[in-house]
Amino acid sequence: MIIFFQIIRAEKMFLTLTDLNNNAVKKTKNVDKYIYYFHAPVSTTKIYTATAFDNYDIILCNGDYHIDEIRKRESLKKIPKKKLIKTGYFYFDYLKNKINTKIDANEILIAPSWNYNQRDFINENLEEIIQFLLNKGHIVKFRPHVESFKRSMMTINYFKKKFSNEKFILDENSENINSMENAKCIITDSSGIAIEFILLFKKPALYFENNDKIHNLEFNMYKDLITMDQKVKEKFGYTFKRKDIKDLDILINKSISEFTNKEAEIKNFVDNNFYNFGSTVMNFNDLINKDL
Repeated sequence: MIIFFQIIRAEKMFLTLTDLNNNAVKKTKNVDKYIYYFHAPVSTTKIYTATAFDNYDIILCNGDYHIDEIRKRESLKKIPKKKLIKTGYFYFDYLKNKINTKIDANEILIAPSWNYNQRDFINENLEEIIQFLLNKGHIVKFRPHVESFKRSMMTINYFKKKFSNEKFILDENSENINSMENAKCIITDSSGIAIEFILLFKKPALYFENNDKIHNLEFNMYKDLITMDQKVKEKFGYTFKRKDIKDLDILINKSISEFTNKEAEIKNFVDNNFYNFGSTVMNFNDLINKDL
């Protein structure tokens, strides 16, 4: 991989890799422009490292929140200004064109994030949540983060063995569409999948509040900018703590009932926060040809 990125020649290289030049992938003079595009609809200031985007020449932004965050870092750190292009979030387009909203969803999807500093709730907390839901007769689909398959396989295999019955499903599929289609709600801690689930599928997300996921050691510098993650959570999410697991069934039913009337509110939120929703791909060539 290192050799490949050193010898390749290109006018423009599009990557979804953070911390370019700070890891095994180094910039080279053989590439004129390094361009970053986002693989999650989250903010740049919290769950990425402080230097995650510093070495890119161009960034394709999901919404105004990305421009505000990146420009603030450039100003605070005296970093040369990057070219920021208002493209929108490509995966929204993909989901919008691909998903089947007519499926009779009957599963509860549990999709944790992963954290440099914590095991997150792939531990006794998650075990307790799964056990409670199975005891209540729910079908539970567990979709670990891809990094958890690298770092927490012992725990995943333990769950697979302990909950080996027809109502527990371990999702090892690389694509998440089927899991979201069949879910009537999602339970996560801080994964960006919750944003996609809420805004595209228009179904509720329940956030387990335990350890906050902060990968940016300089996050306090951006406290005046509310992250997109937090905006969605506060406006549409439902939160619970370990002491509330005994009442999780009630919260699930409440969230599903309330979400039947959220469509107009979700549309307004998307229109006000994301560029070119549903037409990001269609407008891509025009944007690139104009701005690059």
